Amino acid sequence: TSGSADVQWTIANNSVSGFEYDGIYFEISEMSGDAGGLEGTLDVLVTGNTVTDNGNTGIELSISPYNFTGTQNILVEGNTITGNSNVGLLLSVSSQQDVTVNSIQIRDNVIDSNMGGGLYLWIEEWWPGGTPTNPTLVSGNTMTNNAIDCNAADPSFRRSKNVV
Repeated sequence: TSGSADVQWTIANNSVSGFEYDGIYFEISEMSGDAGGLEGTLDVLVTGNTVTDNGNTGIELSISPYNFTGTQNILVEGNTITGNSNVGLLLSVSSQQDVTVNSIQIRDNVIDSNMGGGLYLWIEEWWPGGTPTNPTLVSGNTMTNNAIDCNAADPSFRRSKNVV
């Protein structure tokens, strides 16, 4: 590791409607310093957004922080995601080889009437041992009238108190 950084991204309180492709698209593919990777904390917060009637996915988050060592926190909370032509919320998380503490939470969202599905999780490549340090938590969401309400490719997936 060549440097240290605490990185925070917040996508909050937006109203996004009628885009040809994704309503909100966010991607992290590499974290690098002067001579290699970074060590620190990576926080991603997506909250309070209203995302409706877009031509593909409502909210798509792709988090693959190659060359990052440290703590990762992803929170998707309090969003309204409706009427999109594909998946309402797609979360893809991979390349977690060096993440030492991991927290992924999807809670208290309204995900309704999306044609490709309500929620799709794709979470892979956990090291050591092939599992994250904390289970992925999906809790308190309302997912209704979607083609498929919840599809998870994640060995640690836990859901509770969702309305489906």
